[in-house]
Amino acid sequence: PTRVPSTAAAAAVPMLVTEEDVAVRVNLTAVSPTGAAVTFAIAALPAKGTLFVVSTAGVRGAAVTSAPTILPAGVAAVDFVPGANEHSAAVGVAYATFSYTARATG
Repeated sequence: PTRVPSTAAAAAVPMLVTEEDVAVRVNLTAVSPTGAAVTFAIAALPAKGTLFVVSTAGVRGAAVTSAPTILPAGVAAVDFVPGANEHSAAVGVAYATFSYTARATG
């Protein structure tokens, strides 16, 4: 069996679909094994498109320009904006991917 330290949190991996040139909000989710609050970090940026931090009030903020980037406390969403006039190569083929990590803070 694998032991998970209390600072680890299990993160979900969403698959999202959007139309060409349409931004999509990605809610970052994770559960702490201790029930503690969770903070998120963008671990890898998408090769195409741009991620933007979404404030706790739901307002799009600054672009995430490097990884890893620790998101501000309480932030649990990013907006993904695809490149203008770009789309995936074929149906069922991902246009872009990114990854994030979650850490229990308490």
